[in-house]
Amino acid sequence: MNSLALFFTGGVSLKDWERFRNLDREIKRYGEFSEHFKNMYFFTYGGAEDLSFSDRLPGNLNVCIKKWNVPAKIYAFVLPFAYRREMKEIAILKTNQMNGSWSAVIAKKLYGGKLVVRCGFEWLRFCQFKKRSKLMLLFIYLLERGSYKNADLIILPTQEDKDFVAKKFKLKEAKIAVIPNHIDTDFFKPMAAEKEEN
Repeated sequence: MNSLALFFTGGVSLKDWERFRNLDREIKRYGEFSEHFKNMYFFTYGGAEDLSFSDRLPGNLNVCIKKWNVPAKIYAFVLPFAYRREMKEIAILKTNQMNGSWSAVIAKKLYGGKLVVRCGFEWLRFCQFKKRSKLMLLFIYLLERGSYKNADLIILPTQEDKDFVAKKFKLKEAKIAVIPNHIDTDFFKPMAAEKEEN
């Protein structure tokens, strides 16, 4: 059971990653991970077109496309049933964002494995800042509470996010790691140019 699964953000596909110019950056990271796992899985929300990216992925990374033509929010709940065989062998279930994390929570409950909930930003905190409706904030709070409580490890990008989550959801800080969102420093690097303060 030396397998890693990435559950894509709700509604997002490999084709979207390519369109957002994230694909190569993300693949690089999973290329590094591939040396430590027998098998890896990408559970995406794309169709057959996502399979066309397979030749750019590590050889032990399997693309699991959206099997059924239902809305992404519904598919997120049935995804663990669509790929029962694969789910049974996964040791580490990892989310990419909070949106869609319930797929990984359901998979953990049904089949076991360790759950890593990773957030590129803290969704509830962001929505409070944006002054979203009380109903939306309640929905996100309940979703996040379920995901955080079931997580074996939570990865957040900033100390402020960690402090917020630990206090809001009454979690032990030892369960939360701060890992900033990654940047390709071979591409983004200081330029020999005159700099202005601030």
